[in-house]
Amino acid sequence: MLSDRPGGSDLGFQVMIVDVSLSGVGFRSPADFTPGAVWRIRIGTGPIFLSSRAKIVSSRPRQDGTFDIGAAFI
Repeated sequence: MLSDRPGGSDLGFQVMIVDVSLSGVGFRSPADFTPGAVWRIRIGTGPIFLSSRAKIVSSRPRQDGTFDIGAAFI
């Protein structure tokens, strides 16, 4: 889940995570994201989850109409 609100509320975009590392995350999204934009990302549900701010570093359109997005944790 990506949110532009502090605390990463459930009001935002649901995305599919395809890669996670110590420095960032890759995900597939139905919406395009502007490089340089900062979002709150929450990965996981329940009592165990990762929550961090992430800066969009890349956005690449896919043939199926979705986008491959890369973001760095900040």
